[in-house]
Amino acid sequence: KNIDLVDLDKGMTDLAKNHPVLTEINKGSMNNEKLKIYNNDGLSFLESTEKIYDVIIVDFPDPDTMDLMHLYSRYFYKMIKKHLSKGGVFVTQSSSPFFSPRAFLSIKKTIESADFITLPYHQHIATMGDWGWIMGVSKDFFENSGKLKKKFISIDIGDIPTRFLTNSLMESMTVFGKDVFADIDTEKIKINTKTNPVLYQYYSKGRWEVY
Repeated sequence: KNIDLVDLDKGMTDLAKNHPVLTEINKGSMNNEKLKIYNNDGLSFLESTEKIYDVIIVDFPDPDTMDLMHLYSRYFYKMIKKHLSKGGVFVTQSSSPFFSPRAFLSIKKTIESADFITLPYHQHIATMGDWGWIMGVSKDFFENSGKLKKKFISIDIGDIPTRFLTNSLMESMTVFGKDVFADIDTEKIKINTKTNPVLYQYYSKGRWEVY
C-alpha cells in the first residue's frame, strides 16, 4: 500500500524521477503516488523513524569502503528488526559468495547475531557473475532456517508477471555447490560490528582479481 525509499543521494533519486531514459526504464515508478522518498542515510533513517514495515529491501553498494561498515553492522540489523512487523521479512544484497565467500558468510552471521533466522541464496547475474542475498525473519516467527527455506521454495509465483523468476528457480537459488565454502572454517568467521569492522577485510581479500 505504501513504499518508503531511502537513498542518501538526492541527485540520483531526482534523476530517476525526471530523466526520460530512466523513467522509461523504471516505468515511472519513482513518481508513483504510493512512493515517498527520504534522502537520508539508511541507519540514520531507522534511528529517527517509528514506522513499522512488512518488508525491508536493502540494496547498498558492496562493503568495499570503511564508510559503509555501519550499514552492514549488527547494530544496523538490530535496527531493522526493530522496525519489522510480526512475521516481517527483510533481504539484503550480500556481495558474491563466489568472489568473496568470507564476506558473504560474515554478513550472514552478523544478521543471525541480531536474532534473525536467515536464508542465503544466490543467482548468476549476467553483468556481475554469481551474486548473493540473505533473507532474514525474526526468530520469534520461524524456528530454524530449514523451515524458512521450505516456505521460500513452496511459494507459488502463479500469474505474477515476472521477467525472469520462476517457481523452479526459487528452489535452485537456495542451493550452493559443495566447494563454494569448502576451504572456510565457518566457526572462525567473525561478526561485523561498528567497533570491529571485519567485513571490510574479508571483502578486500576476496578473489576480485578474477572478477
